[in-house]
Amino acid sequence: MRVEIDVIGGTKIRARLTRMGSNVINMRPAMSKVADYILMAESRIFDSQGRRGGGSWKRVTVEWARRKREQGLDPRILHARGRLRNSMTKRGDKNQKLILTSSSVTVGSELPYAEAMNRERPFVKLLPGDHAKMREIVRAHIMS
Repeated sequence: MRVEIDVIGGTKIRARLTRMGSNVINMRPAMSKVADYILMAESRIFDSQGRRGGGSWKRVTVEWARRKREQGLDPRILHARGRLRNSMTKRGDKNQKLILTSSSVTVGSELPYAEAMNRERPFVKLLPGDHAKMREIVRAHIMS
């Protein structure tokens, strides 16, 4: 006596699992989308001068505000010449540190004062919703 079981759609399931395996091996497209999302989130942080996610950036000193006015610089916090903002929000900016691998993303600024400014007025603030969106980007890539 012999019993046979035929899985309906087995070929489609195998093909889908193979595609998913390939997608897991090459996560670079998803990491690129995650990088774009981070740059957009950073842009919103700069637009709101730190209010996105609660709290505002520490105000500039009266002296620095006066010098910015005199020099015709952008009066907004962390926007004087726009270099820090651009390095954190514009893909390909000459001062941007953007590293994409098949499993990770690094976004940062190569400007010498970026780290000190982030300690004083944190401009790298990803919210729980941002993390959820990035997980969704990765999940969608794997499942596609």
